[in-house]
Amino acid sequence: MRSEGIMEDVPSGKLSVKVRDSIEQQLVVLKQLPLEEFEFLVEYPDGTDMIERLPEMVVLKHYSDLPRLEITLDLFELLMRMADGLQPTAPEFRPLLEDLKLFKDVLLLRETRDLILIENQRRGHLVTQIDNTVVRSRMQ
Repeated sequence: MRSEGIMEDVPSGKLSVKVRDSIEQQLVVLKQLPLEEFEFLVEYPDGTDMIERLPEMVVLKHYSDLPRLEITLDLFELLMRMADGLQPTAPEFRPLLEDLKLFKDVLLLRETRDLILIENQRRGHLVTQIDNTVVRSRMQ
């Protein structure tokens, strides 16, 4: 979310990805996916079976194995800085942002029943499909 320049609070317990935004209509659409569909795995270097070893990366992956995001120390640091409000515009962030974009692009192909609409960077609406009915509620 922060990597997309969206600073508004959204409901917790879900992974949010920007589907679309419109400056003219002052509207942002976010897709929400349940966190239960994802897991973190710790990956160690190949060929090391010692007791004291450090992981090379942490992997965030969907239970179906796709998408999969390899979170290195550099990417982790960037994600934490974006969570604190950093807008990553420097050229050295470009490779990390490309990895993040590929992950998000695959996430956008996944089906979901939950969307968030943010109007004028203030008012949020949760749109959910329940029993073949679309329900809209205002976010606090």
